[in-house]
Amino acid sequence: MQYCVWSYCDKLEDGFINGSVEKCFPKHVDSGRWYTNGKLQFVELGCKPSELNKKFWNTFFETDGFIIENNSQLTDIGALQIIWPLMFENLNTCKFRIVNNPKLDPESLCWTYQLRDLVNLTTEGNLKNCGCQGDQINISSLSNYQSCTRFYNGLVLHNITNTTDLSSLSNVQTVLGKLEIRNSDIQNLSFLTNLKYFKVYAESEIIFNLQDNPEMTRLGFSALEEFENFNYETYPLQTGNIENLHPDFCLSEDEFNFFDSFHFINLHAKACEFDEYGLCYFESMDKLPNNCLTIIGNLVIESGDEEHINKLIRVYTLFGTLIIRNTQLTDFSFLPKLTLIISLNDTLPVVQILSNKNLTNPKIGSSVRNIFTRSFYNRVAIIQDNHPNIFNYTNGTCNLFGVIPNIMIMYRRSLNYTGGNCGAPVVLDSHSGEGFRLLMVLVLTLTEHFIEF
Repeated sequence: MQYCVWSYCDKLEDGFINGSVEKCFPKHVDSGRWYTNGKLQFVELGCKPSELNKKFWNTFFETDGFIIENNSQLTDIGALQIIWPLMFENLNTCKFRIVNNPKLDPESLCWTYQLRDLVNLTTEGNLKNCGCQGDQINISSLSNYQSCTRFYNGLVLHNITNTTDLSSLSNVQTVLGKLEIRNSDIQNLSFLTNLKYFKVYAESEIIFNLQDNPEMTRLGFSALEEFENFNYETYPLQTGNIENLHPDFCLSEDEFNFFDSFHFINLHAKACEFDEYGLCYFESMDKLPNNCLTIIGNLVIESGDEEHINKLIRVYTLFGTLIIRNTQLTDFSFLPKLTLIISLNDTLPVVQILSNKNLTNPKIGSSVRNIFTRSFYNRVAIIQDNHPNIFNYTNGTCNLFGVIPNIMIMYRRSLNYTGGNCGAPVVLDSHSGEGFRLLMVLVLTLTEHFIEF
């Protein structure tokens, strides 16, 4: 196992290291400054100053971590302030550990530009430490976090009972890393009174996870402003999971908007607390008021409703499913501002476009950025019995929202398309005025598959 740190050098100039190789990368440690009775080790990189910076970083990111550990006399690591990543690299790809150095105070170093937003930083057992370790909390240690304002390695709470006093976490303002609360009786997160920022470095892993908390009915964040992913190299998806909470757990309209950059693997929630301005409850198109911004209910547009479609020009959010059937419409240009679809009833398809014989451009809106569903992998759109050239505008690919360069938005609003215009035909059984409960017969070669929603 190989570890590396940056040794003492005079200064950083023009992106390269000045000073002798012996001073920057000694074969043995200068006992006047560095002590190696623990895991403080160096990597010898070569002698050409013009290549030193590149060689160092190439080696640095191939190691197992940045470790300063068990140095009983170490008092000064100020030279680490010259650490600087190469372009397109990020220090969060390496784990940092500054541990068990009883005379060392790294606190000021942790607020330098290069290190202040490290997610995987562990400092403990030093004269002073940088923030607190949020992944080591248990019932017996909670009282030790009373003065903590900054957590590293996330905020992880497992097996916390409802009788546990969580007020010792009320001063935390920033969490660097994921939020995970599992197998607990916590009712909400209102104990995080001053929490403003979550900052993570993640690729595809879940960074917001509330799972198996049967008493939780609300989030309850009162100050949270931002959830930021520092991975600017690949711009990955922000993945969340809200699963197996209280049956009445709900998210407000503002909370849905806060999470609009997330895709949720599971979203076991209801919707609650709507902004009354521009709020409409759907009964039928002829009864729908003008100038709705938010519609609650399954939006059904059918034969005879064509004269009312301009009522939808300003709709921004739909809490329900979308059904357009048996119309003379040629396009859906009447939904230009639709941005969010929140469909949490997994017994119904999210979208049904059925028997619109003149429909040649089914693109919905120009800015749909997310579709929230109870399960990300069970979200269906049925497109059937429409104009045979319905998807000419996408070269035959079933896509209701168009193609854009932003692959994250494309993924968040993706659906599982089926129906005669998208491949396998679907047998629909009329169930109610607001939609169809369906028995899909997916006709494949010599095989019939039945799926009930």
